[in-house]
Amino acid sequence: MSIPAKYLDGLEYPSSAPLPPLLTSAGAGDKVAGLYDSDDAVTDLGINAYYIQMISVWGDVATWLHDIKLGNDEIPWRPESGHTKLSTSYFEFERQLPHMHLLRNVSFTTRTAGEIFEQREYWTSWVLMQILFHAVPATINHPFIHLVAVRRSTKGPQSHAFLQQTVDLAIFHSAWVFRILQCSEGFGLEIISPLVGHLVAILAIVPCLFRFAVDEKVSKRAVKDLKWCQDYLARAALIWPHMSQKLDLLRNLQHIADHQRSNHEGGNTIMFQPSLVWALLDPEICHMNTSNEILDEAPAAPEARLRVTTRFTHPLTEAQQEQQPAPNSNFITDESFSFDPDELEQLYLDDLFFHSNPDPFFGL
Repeated sequence: MSIPAKYLDGLEYPSSAPLPPLLTSAGAGDKVAGLYDSDDAVTDLGINAYYIQMISVWGDVATWLHDIKLGNDEIPWRPESGHTKLSTSYFEFERQLPHMHLLRNVSFTTRTAGEIFEQREYWTSWVLMQILFHAVPATINHPFIHLVAVRRSTKGPQSHAFLQQTVDLAIFHSAWVFRILQCSEGFGLEIISPLVGHLVAILAIVPCLFRFAVDEKVSKRAVKDLKWCQDYLARAALIWPHMSQKLDLLRNLQHIADHQRSNHEGGNTIMFQPSLVWALLDPEICHMNTSNEILDEAPAAPEARLRVTTRFTHPLTEAQQEQQPAPNSNFITDESFSFDPDELEQLYLDDLFFHSNPDPFFGL
């Protein structure tokens, strides 16, 4: 639950910890040449205010996901769509966020563990704000939403340029969420909460799909990210037991993708049960099922089949790389897990990713 963004105007935010002292090195490790910081005066409301604002935006995203799950029809690239409105809210937040709180200015990655600990009140709120800052665009551009759920409601062909944009943004921003959490762990500031666990479970679907990318850099990074997500959820389950269900759902989704796939015109055909994905994206709060119960209760998947590929080619490379890396299937060893292939959604993940950047950390 969250306060809608329109009701936040005029409210008095709770006090925040002060901004940590700037490093004398100016955070060279975080600076990127050519990035522009406006000199316009912006009132700093404190890091807690921006964390609360991002929680509010996330509440709108969660509502949008639920509406999509219920069959809400929209053409996402049109101005009246929920996707466009959420993107606008995100851009407005980013526009009003004082540059002093940006990663390149706070020098988070170049500080010592001692500095992080001394200013942990600020850094905890900052990390949570950053996680949401990247989780929002990663979620509203989630491959499952645009390649399965929303695509069914679109009359006629979709915009390939728009779909490519969603893929690029989902990879880029989900990678940032994982990286920020990993950096926090390295400083001894591990952030474990039901909200963050929910976000990790949602975004873990992205590397679960992209493990099958033709580009070796993408597939290797995806395998590592998926493994990290599973490890994080396992640790979170020690504190919040319901996180074990999310881990179980993710593992079963991976198991199905690993064992129900085939080649299609040089790419992989990924088959999975949509209800498992929806259980991660939009879980039922009052009725928590196991993944096996979800499979048993789910109706047969629609007859329509979505053909997309996981083939990646660099924008400046004319010749496609034809080498197909073998996906890692060592995470799940329980061969007794059963499912009906006729009830699986089918994805061909090559038709759309025709010029995606092969490195999800390019430019970070």
